Amino acid sequence: MSARDMAGRPVRLALLAAVMCLAAGAAGAETLRIRLLRTSHADGAVAAEIQDVMPALRNSLVFKSYSLMGTAQMALPANGEAVGLGGYTVTCSGTMSQLTIKVMRGKYAVLDTVASIRHGQPLILGGFTGGGGGQVVFVFTVQ
Repeated sequence: MSARDMAGRPVRLALLAAVMCLAAGAAGAETLRIRLLRTSHADGAVAAEIQDVMPALRNSLVFKSYSLMGTAQMALPANGEAVGLGGYTVTCSGTMSQLTIKVMRGKYAVLDTVASIRHGQPLILGGFTGGGGGQVVFVFTVQ
């Protein structure tokens, strides 16, 4: 091996290591998706945006239809970021295993809990009166 090859080798190794670290960090990044749904006892079509959580909704709740009122997302671990959805403010902080979730309606706290969330297992919270005979629920999923 020539002196020229030896001189460039540490630089190439350092670049390779940096790329591998960036790729590992990106692969471990998680996104929390929050959907606000209005429930109804009436028959209705299911929006494509909630098809992935319909089995969990049907197994957990007695409603016939669900409509999407809003959606938001944030990076995990959550840093206390607040997002507005349909007149509610949702604030999340913590990791997937200990996620603090606060929901406010105006100045009133309607939900304050700590939950664990897993891939492929939607977390359904709420049951607030939504008018029209239905309720409002939040569905949290990890992507």
